[in-house]
Amino acid sequence: MTTSHNADNIKQVTIVINGRNRVVNCASDEVETLEHAEKALNSMIQDIRRQTPQIDNEELYMLCALNLSSQAEQLKQVLEREQAASRTLQHMLEVLHKVQPQPAADIQTGAPIESQ
Repeated sequence: MTTSHNADNIKQVTIVINGRNRVVNCASDEVETLEHAEKALNSMIQDIRRQTPQIDNEELYMLCALNLSSQAEQLKQVLEREQAASRTLQHMLEVLHKVQPQPAADIQTGAPIESQ
């Protein structure tokens, strides 16, 4: 991967996908993410090629897209479950806070009364 700087913190980054160079514009702070994506995509391509060596590039890229879409959907479902669990936990904490006995307080001042 090679990079060249451009205006507004945009870099032109050369990535290699399936043995072919591609130049893409990328925000400076996203170059590392792009590098990881490049490696992951090439790894996926190699895995598919190992399983089906006669596959043409169009079908190869379609399978990569389907795999990535499936992974994104699975992550979305995990995130939704985690968010639902977090909301449930937050609700339970709110309920517990409401029913938790409060320390005795002086009626006039509101100051806590020490337990004896």
